[in-house]
Amino acid sequence: MELAFINGILRSPTFPPNDPWMSGYSISYYHFGYILTAMLARLTGVSGNVAFNLMLALVFALAAIGSYGILYNLLAAYTRKQVHTYTSTHVDTEHATRNTDHRSLITDYWFLALLAPLFLLILSNPEGLLEIFHGLGWFWTQQPITNSQLPITNFWTWLDIQQINVAPTGSGWIPDRFWWWWRASRVVSDFDLVGNPQEIIDEFPAFSFVLGDLHPHVLALPFNMLGLGLALNIFLDGWRGVINFFELRPLALPARASVHTTPRDFLFAALVLGGLAFLNTWDILVTAALIVGAYILVRVRDDGWSWSRLEDAFLLGIPLVAAALLLYLPFYLGFSSQAGGLLPNLVNPTRGAHLWVMWGTLLLPLFAYLIWMIRDRETRPRFGTALAWTLGLVLFLWAFSWLLGLAAQWREPEIAAQYLASQNQPDLASLFSAAAARRLSYIGGL
Repeated sequence: MELAFINGILRSPTFPPNDPWMSGYSISYYHFGYILTAMLARLTGVSGNVAFNLMLALVFALAAIGSYGILYNLLAAYTRKQVHTYTSTHVDTEHATRNTDHRSLITDYWFLALLAPLFLLILSNPEGLLEIFHGLGWFWTQQPITNSQLPITNFWTWLDIQQINVAPTGSGWIPDRFWWWWRASRVVSDFDLVGNPQEIIDEFPAFSFVLGDLHPHVLALPFNMLGLGLALNIFLDGWRGVINFFELRPLALPARASVHTTPRDFLFAALVLGGLAFLNTWDILVTAALIVGAYILVRVRDDGWSWSRLEDAFLLGIPLVAAALLLYLPFYLGFSSQAGGLLPNLVNPTRGAHLWVMWGTLLLPLFAYLIWMIRDRETRPRFGTALAWTLGLVLFLWAFSWLLGLAAQWREPEIAAQYLASQNQPDLASLFSAAAARRLSYIGGL
């Protein structure tokens, strides 16, 4: 698919580029990454397939550099220091005086910052380790000969990850299945209320680069780092200035109806957000939330919390999204998606075991670091408050999903009836009871 898009763009005499499958139609897909790849082919004078491989390496390198820079600056900010713009020497942000006697921050943080590209691009989930344990026959028990020669297990059937929930073949610690590493991108096993399996794709960067995947979610990695870096810049007081979007307004809005940034910074943020939507449309939601959230935190730090902070969120968010869409308007004019909206996931909570298999390599170091952080604190951590907020957020999202389900039933009763029939449930109340029972049985999941 990726190579077809790249060659289609290279051979298109006009824009929007021609769809390689539907003659006479333009590409109706978020294809900015493929335009960038085609530009790379033109600049280097190579064919589309060579540019494909060059772009794959470039995306990896840019994502590594971006993540490295973000962690480096986070470490610098955490120790209340920053790299001087020109000299790269220590600067105490509290007194704003240069201290040339200290070592460079590059000496302090260059090694620790390597953890960012390691965790982002190279680290996998633990499924590969489970493959080794499974191949070695661990946690299996041989049945008596009178019954069967097949081993039995409780662990692997309980874990229920496809292809390793059956008896090992005895081939050794390296699996002999074709593309056995593919299973790491499908560790979540879902079933509907009738028991029908549903394949869930849970890919991660390391898998995508091993596969040689150049889908939009891979192409957008460096630009996600750019958006994250922009949010960090805002949080570290990088935005200074005032824009009043309503100066030419007929309405007499209060003086505080302004955004505390410069036109240059605002347009750059809109350019990043719009580009992300063109690259991988779903990413604009998370990145916009990060940017607006960082801005609100700065406003709270400067002026304290009040309900005016919600006004600040709208004053930044609405013009920012509007500008992001306007900057890439030609793309949206010709874009149509097969996605028709958002629907809640009512009956497929993620099992706790699968949650830990997917995220364990990230969660375990994170929890270990948090424990290390609080061990010498003089003030006792407010675990009760944290637990209350966590449970409250989960319950809110659960209730909100059912509100969306009720709205969907009211708006599309025929589709809702078809869905209830597919789950073998006579009405919404029965669906709620069955789904709630399943969610409660998946303790430790989401």
